Amino acid sequence: MTDLTPVALLSGTGIPMGCIADTLLTAGHDLVWHSPEAPPASLCYHAERQGKRLLRIQGDLHAPPAAAALLRDIRQSMGQLDLVVQIPQHRATLPFGSGHVDTIAQQLEPLADLAIAAAPLLEVTQGSLIWLLDWPLLHQQMNWQKQIAHATLEEAVRALAQELAPDIRVNAIRYPSYHLKPPPSDDPLQHKRLLHQVALKRPLHVEDIADAVKYLAGARYLTGHILPLDGGYSKP
Repeated sequence: MTDLTPVALLSGTGIPMGCIADTLLTAGHDLVWHSPEAPPASLCYHAERQGKRLLRIQGDLHAPPAAAALLRDIRQSMGQLDLVVQIPQHRATLPFGSGHVDTIAQQLEPLADLAIAAAPLLEVTQGSLIWLLDWPLLHQQMNWQKQIAHATLEEAVRALAQELAPDIRVNAIRYPSYHLKPPPSDDPLQHKRLLHQVALKRPLHVEDIADAVKYLAGARYLTGHILPLDGGYSKP
């Protein structure tokens, strides 16, 4: 660990990005924003008011050299790295019988490449790596390719945690992004039917994801864990 301001890398795209970034800034992190989307103006203002550094880096992690180049930029600009939060970018589903291995690889390779590239910096700070895995509450909402891909990603979390221990902690958050979106207009009761099966009887909010990221980032005796952020839907 270092005595410098901690630096977090937030990589990905989607609804939770802005709220997670705000939470990390409030928690005292300088922030690296890696996304095809520009950081919200409110986030830039927040960073300025907090006196925190906000660095935007672009690059497609599906291109093999991208992760190493991204980490070189972070080392040069920020000097250290304490936390990596990554949201996999989704690609189109491939035809049945011709691409299930590619489907898994398209999700796992960018995650693994970034983890490997970030490991030397995270090892110095005894940092943490967090993956955000979008997982529908009902398996019926996923085709067979996605079910295999998600199971593979969860096993990858556990394997990577063992590989990078004891200096780097690796955890994941499993959440249903469906709950972050408005109910579909063609089936307004579908949302209510799903919420009826959730113990907390309410949809997921982006603040819930940001709180979970903050918790895992500070949980120093936790690694290889997949946190189900589903309002109590998962059974023990």
